Amino acid sequence: MATSDETKYGFGISIAVIAVLAVLLNVLFLFVFFRRKRMRIPAKYFVANLAFVDILGAGFWTSLSVLAVMEDGWNFSFDICKLQQFFANFCILINMHTLLFLAFERTLMIYKPSRHFEIFQRIVMIIAVCALWAFDVILSLFPVSGWGEVTYFTNQYQCAMNYDENVRQMHFSTAITFGIPIVFLALCYVLIFIRIKRLRENMSPEGAMTLEVNDIASGDTYSARLKRQQLKFQDAGKKRKKPTIGKVVNYTADGYESNESSTDEEDEKEYRTKKPEPEGMKRVYYLSKKDYELVKTYLITTFVVILLWYPHIIITYVDLYERNVVISANIIRVLVWMTHAAAFVKPIIYFLHNTNMRMHLKKAFCRRDKYKRISKKSDKYAGNDEHENGSKQTEPEV
Repeated sequence: MATSDETKYGFGISIAVIAVLAVLLNVLFLFVFFRRKRMRIPAKYFVANLAFVDILGAGFWTSLSVLAVMEDGWNFSFDICKLQQFFANFCILINMHTLLFLAFERTLMIYKPSRHFEIFQRIVMIIAVCALWAFDVILSLFPVSGWGEVTYFTNQYQCAMNYDENVRQMHFSTAITFGIPIVFLALCYVLIFIRIKRLRENMSPEGAMTLEVNDIASGDTYSARLKRQQLKFQDAGKKRKKPTIGKVVNYTADGYESNESSTDEEDEKEYRTKKPEPEGMKRVYYLSKKDYELVKTYLITTFVVILLWYPHIIITYVDLYERNVVISANIIRVLVWMTHAAAFVKPIIYFLHNTNMRMHLKKAFCRRDKYKRISKKSDKYAGNDEHENGSKQTEPEV
C-alpha cells in the first residue's frame, strides 16, 4: 500500500506531466494553426483561443500546484494564491463559453450557411474573442476582489474559493460556468442532429444534402448594389466622364429626348462590362463531410471537458451540504487531477478524431515543395487545399 508521501509525490509528478503535455500539445496546435493557411479561417479563431488559454492555465495554475506539492505546502504570498485561483476560474469559464460559441457556430452553419459566411468574418471574430476575454476576466475577478474568500486547500494542493463563507457565490459561479452553458450546448447539438436527420431523409437522388438555396441572385443584394455605387463614385474627380445620379436627359434640336441620355442602370452596365459579376445565379449550400465531422469533434471535446470537471463540482456540493459524508483525500486528488487534465486532452481529440486537422498536422511538417504539385486542370498547386471539384459549392470550410 502506498504511503502518504508516495501518493503526494505521485500526484505532483502526474500533474507536472499534465502541465508539460498541455504546453507542448497546445503549442503544437497553434503551430499548425499559424502554419496552415486553411486553418486560419475566422471560425477557428476560438479554437486557437482555447489552446492559448490552456497554455496560460498550465503556466499559472497547474505549475503552481506542482510547486505546492514539492514544497509540501503553500510557501508563496497570498497574492500568488489569489493569482492561481483567478487563472483556475478564468480557464474553466473561457473553456465552457468558447465551447458554447463553437456549438452556436456549427448550428448557424448547418441552418443558415449564407448568414454564417456574413457573420464569421475576421474582424468580427477578433472583436468577439476580445469581448469574451473581457467578460470572463470580469467574472474571474469577483472572488479575488472581495466577493468570496480564497483559501489554500491542503488536500488539493491549490488555492480555491472557500464556499463555506459565501454559498451564493458558489451558486452563481456554477450557474454561469456550467449550468447555463450546458443547457444551451445541449440545445444547439440537439438542433444540429435534428437538422441532419431531416437532411438525410430528404437527400437528393445524387446523394447531396442541401442546406440552403439562396433566393437572391448573386450581385443583386442591397449590399452588392451599394458596393457598386461606391466603386462607381470612387475617384470621380479624376475621371474624364463623370458618374451620374438618377437620369440625365439630353434633348435634340426638336425637343425630343436624345438617345444619349444616361441612367444609373446604364452606368452600372458600363461598370459591369469592365468587371463582370455572375448575375442571376442562385447559390446552393451543401453539407460537406468536413462540416459534419467538425460538429462531432466539437461535441466530443465538449463532452470530455464536462466529464472531467463535473465530478469535482459534485464533490464540492456534497462537501458543502453533507457534512456527515467523509471524502478521502485520494478521491479529491483524483478529481483535482481530472480538472488539470482538461488542458491537454483537446488537441489530442482534434488530431485523433478530425481527419482535416490531422491532414493539416501532417502537412505542417512537410517541406512545401514535397506537396506542391501542379494541377493539370487548374494550373494551381495541390498543396494550397483548393476545393476538390474546382468550384465553391458552399462558403469556405470551417
